[in-house]
Amino acid sequence: MRKLSLAAVLLLSACLMGGCAGNEKTPSQSVHSNVAETVYHGVDVTPENLADQILVENISPYEGIFLEGDEKDRVEDAYALKVTNISEKTILYATLNYRAGDKELTFYLEMLPKGKSVVVAEQNRQSVEKADVEYVDGDIHYLQEGLEYMESVEITPTNESTLKVKNKTKELLPVVWIFYRKAEDDGTLLGGKCYQTGVLDLNGRGTYEAEAEYWMNDCEIVNVLVLDSLDVGKDSMQSIEETKDSNP
Repeated sequence: MRKLSLAAVLLLSACLMGGCAGNEKTPSQSVHSNVAETVYHGVDVTPENLADQILVENISPYEGIFLEGDEKDRVEDAYALKVTNISEKTILYATLNYRAGDKELTFYLEMLPKGKSVVVAEQNRQSVEKADVEYVDGDIHYLQEGLEYMESVEITPTNESTLKVKNKTKELLPVVWIFYRKAEDDGTLLGGKCYQTGVLDLNGRGTYEAEAEYWMNDCEIVNVLVLDSLDVGKDSMQSIEETKDSNP
């Protein structure tokens, strides 16, 4: 058994995209902003062209740890968005673009299971403006069906940097890819990007301790994928990496 290396994680990203929706623009949707108590609710800021897939519960001012970066990094008077996946599929990744005055707001999220909510910080740390917030455009890419196998493995935290991974089946699992992120007490996930770890060639009924550098007591496993091989999806690699590079 081997751990999943960073290079393998990058390669695996290419196999996951099962479909996308959204790229087209829709008429701007806006709601008046008051910096003192700004809360943009979902009825106003959920994109019309994506309304059957996600619910943007609110866009509001945020102060605290920058959810998309290092825990020592803080922001003040920035934008944050809470979004819920109301579709029947797992969102592989999504980008939502808004405008406030002359400022462009970009929100990026990945690996959001159906029914789950996540709070995402604005990528560029734009400060809150006394201006209407308007939806510009966005898209959603879904996880290819047939890759999720939460029931095939049992994952137990052993400390704050290690996860014990047990194969509950009799079969060899060639690639086990684990996604996790911090969560609030009510189950709301924090931060658009997932932490990742994994195991290669996990024998039937076998166990392995996978390194999970960012695992803490407030983390939650959001998905486990089982793949047949690392040698998949190479043709899609460039387009997906370009999307991620545009959302640092």
